[in-house]
Amino acid sequence: MLCAADAQMSAEIPARLTLREEPNANVHRYDHLREASHAAEAMVATLRSLKLHGMAQAVANLAQQQGPALQPAQPILHDLLKAEVAKREVRTVNYQLKTARFPAYRDLAGLRFKNSSIQVPRRSRKSGKPQQP
Repeated sequence: MLCAADAQMSAEIPARLTLREEPNANVHRYDHLREASHAAEAMVATLRSLKLHGMAQAVANLAQQQGPALQPAQPILHDLLKAEVAKREVRTVNYQLKTARFPAYRDLAGLRFKNSSIQVPRRSRKSGKPQQP
């Protein structure tokens, strides 16, 4: 909203000083800073979820200071975080298998039904009823 003083001032500005078109600011050169900030925030969240609070604080401080050391280190830290998450998932599965006292890990892909002693009635494709052996 323009007040009366602003309207009077704009009327007094000579035509040669008025803008003919809006200025275009080149803000795209700052996009990498915003992307780096989002990557650092995601990295801090991952570090905190892994209970690595000291590292999370260090990354947050570097991101806040926009230090030059963080940008080249981000891909390395990202790979290390992925490896840490994978290692913890494997350790969790191994712990659960040990707690359940299974002798070995097996999945359905390795199970051979032909060698099984259990007789499963086969169903006809047309009627869906069990077939007689």
